[in-house]
Amino acid sequence: MAVTALGILGLVAAVRLQSLWLVVPVVIVIGVGCAFFAAPNNNAIMGSVAKRHYSLATAMIGTVRLVGQVVSVAIVTMVLSLDWDSLTEMEELVYNIELSFIVFTVLCAIGVFPSWAARLKKGDGNVG
Repeated sequence: MAVTALGILGLVAAVRLQSLWLVVPVVIVIGVGCAFFAAPNNNAIMGSVAKRHYSLATAMIGTVRLVGQVVSVAIVTMVLSLDWDSLTEMEELVYNIELSFIVFTVLCAIGVFPSWAARLKKGDGNVG
């Protein structure tokens, strides 16, 4: 989650600098962060349920993922619809895109703490 948060924060810089070359490594960082988080997270969920409940757990993972996607689209839509009277249309769009990435960086950073707490409870102090 922390790697993903840093990657999303990198998108703020890419938008501000209007650099396509910066987007590519930043998206790679986000992808690596998602890979570091998604597989172990799914493994932890599936490892905590009885075999007879695998189908239910898989369905819940899919449902939560889809709800997260819907909420993310709603947040982006809300932020992109903000109106700033002092900015031109293009400046407003760039500012709102940066603001969206900042919002998601904060949400991702908040997600680090439950993951860290779960690892501490399990006895593994590494932050993931």
